[in-house]
Amino acid sequence: MLLDEAAQQSGVEADFQIFATDAAPELVARASRGLFREQSLAGVSAERRARYFYNVDGAYRVKRSLREKMIFAPQDLIADPPLSQLDLVTCRNLLIYLKPETVKDVLFLMHRSLRKGGCLFLGKSEPYQLEDKGFVAVSRRWNIYRKVGPMPETGRSVLGRRSVSVADTSAVAAVRIAAERSDIPSALIDDECTVLRIYGDTERILKLPAGEPSLKLNDLVPRQWSSLLRLSVRQALRDREPLTLTRLFDWATGEASMNVRLMPLHTSTGGPCDRVLVSFIRYADVSGQSAAYKEELARLSLDGCPSPDWEDEARIREKKWTLRARSCRP
Repeated sequence: MLLDEAAQQSGVEADFQIFATDAAPELVARASRGLFREQSLAGVSAERRARYFYNVDGAYRVKRSLREKMIFAPQDLIADPPLSQLDLVTCRNLLIYLKPETVKDVLFLMHRSLRKGGCLFLGKSEPYQLEDKGFVAVSRRWNIYRKVGPMPETGRSVLGRRSVSVADTSAVAAVRIAAERSDIPSALIDDECTVLRIYGDTERILKLPAGEPSLKLNDLVPRQWSSLLRLSVRQALRDREPLTLTRLFDWATGEASMNVRLMPLHTSTGGPCDRVLVSFIRYADVSGQSAAYKEELARLSLDGCPSPDWEDEARIREKKWTLRARSCRP
């Protein structure tokens, strides 16, 4: 929107292309749909809404004229080949999740992606000293730098960077998915169901049992669905496909109102999935959306092919998992 407005204000016909990338394909697919709830656009003026959006059953979708300027694609920032000759690289609040040695590699690759004179825009919490690394500061306050010369090599080969980066970027993908669902409590676990990290407020979902403390997720959830969760984690890792469990017992409501979404991840190229992002979704949190809005979300995807809504997937599995849940309960 800002680039389009700047082009119009300058009076000069200008064209531009934006590459929107992320290591998590799920986020890329969601972003490519260009759909926003009204509350998400609270900070967007009425004039900009009218110019760049149209209404879709209570939601707002970006107009085609602007969507055509954007290319969405999954990309591992280190493991995949970098883009080149870019005028601007915006990478905000991602480096804070990486190890220091990986940050050096990422900065080197972003420097390589820029044309000479191009700018790098980092996050507020990422004030790196880049003046001796082929950049000059445009704004120290906003961490904006311009490429003016070569950057010293990091001392690692591209193959070496690939081998050390995948675990970092897979973890970042999990963080980004959880951040995207900031209102949905989630837990990142390994293939043994050990909790590695908690996202959001899980206070009314996960509880430490009496006795010796445990970090096993199936020990922290309600006893009624502990066995089912353990079996479902195994299936999600084996099949490498997301899995949704529906209408499980919820401590907070005392009813079968909890849905659990399992998103398998991996930390080695070509290796087995060994991480799962477990998201806890109460049925009431999603039941308020209209059927037409859900249909629009399901229909629009990165490549134009149908993308199943998680509730549709849940319905397909519901009878099977309900039966198995009953057989697993103590």
